[in-house]
Amino acid sequence: MRAIEHYPQDLLSTLKSLARCRRVSLAVLSPGVFNSAYFEHAFLPVRWRRLVEGPILVNDNVVYAGRPRG
Repeated sequence: MRAIEHYPQDLLSTLKSLARCRRVSLAVLSPGVFNSAYFEHAFLPVRWRRLVEGPILVNDNVVYAGRPRG
């Protein structure tokens, strides 16, 4: 069995390497707490210290969103 504690950082590094520009921010978009996969949607951004909460606007392939308070 393989350990999974490095998975969030490995995924973040992989996604950043696929970006078209050097300076990139990643966000996990989720339909919300009533979605059955919400735990997974919330887990990765917290581990990445990049949790984004709505309202969210997508315009010309750019995501505009707020950050949680606190």
